[in-house]
Amino acid sequence: MSYPKLLKSAKGKRDFSVEYHSYHKYDTCDTYDTLDSKTGEIMTEKDLVEQIRRYLNSVKDLFFWKEHGGQFGTAGIPDIIVCYKGRFIGFECKQPGRKPTLLQSITLRKIMLAGGLGIVVTSLDQVKEVIESI
Repeated sequence: MSYPKLLKSAKGKRDFSVEYHSYHKYDTCDTYDTLDSKTGEIMTEKDLVEQIRRYLNSVKDLFFWKEHGGQFGTAGIPDIIVCYKGRFIGFECKQPGRKPTLLQSITLRKIMLAGGLGIVVTSLDQVKEVIESI
């Protein structure tokens, strides 16, 4: 079963992960590089995470943390965990064309089945869209 089909079977309200992946809107890019809208320079996943962190810091009454991987962390946990207006959100940050690992996909599905949002994002605009819709 492919990742998009796993997400389509998840229950819940509006599911942004299904929207982004079932239509493959961001999976058809010819390049793995993302350009920074301000500088025009190539952005890494680390740069994307930092942009998202700066934005989330500016949102009133929003709690988040950056999950750090490594030997003492839990594998598969999304890059950024958010709690906003009572909603639990896990953002997995990827460059366009890159897909989450199987373990990351399973974790995002578990988050959705538990009533949260598990979302793969490739841009700051996607994060803003999710946060503004809550």
